[in-house]
Amino acid sequence: MNELGKQTNPDRHLKSDRSGRSDLLHRTLIGNILSMAKGLDYIVTSQMRLDIGRTLHKSCMVKGVSMLGIGCEFMANFVIPD
Repeated sequence: MNELGKQTNPDRHLKSDRSGRSDLLHRTLIGNILSMAKGLDYIVTSQMRLDIGRTLHKSCMVKGVSMLGIGCEFMANFVIPD
């Protein structure tokens, strides 16, 4: 979200073709997993692989702001450490 409160990834997502949407979602999910790993002080030593299954677009409210949400099934080669 930029400083005006406008979502930028959803704008890019909606303007992209199917391949571009898949690529953006793929990069976003991997980035989120890597951020989680960093927060857990876990070092990812292998290249992340991610397969995305079915996706569902829906609007949702976050802190009183309407946003585009994407629900999806995915499988990644990442195991959350103990």
